[in-house]
Amino acid sequence: MIKLARVCHWLDARSIRDIEGVQAPRRHLRELIAYLEVNRFALVNDGLRHRRGEPVSTAFVESAINEIVSMRMIKKQQTRWNRWTV
Repeated sequence: MIKLARVCHWLDARSIRDIEGVQAPRRHLRELIAYLEVNRFALVNDGLRHRRGEPVSTAFVESAINEIVSMRMIKKQQTRWNRWTV
């Protein structure tokens, strides 16, 4: 996060901030830094988890959620009425 702050500081320099097209990256970088600061306790160190032999991927959780959502959407589709099926 220190490197991101350095880039943000660099983009704030007078010689750079007046360049056309720099405003959007500055804004996005500030938003990213704010997000990381607010959520720093929820972020996972994947390198440390990998060295410990713990799972790094959350694909199994995403797969379960996708299946639940898919099943619910299929149920909704079966009960929908439209003018062609009536």
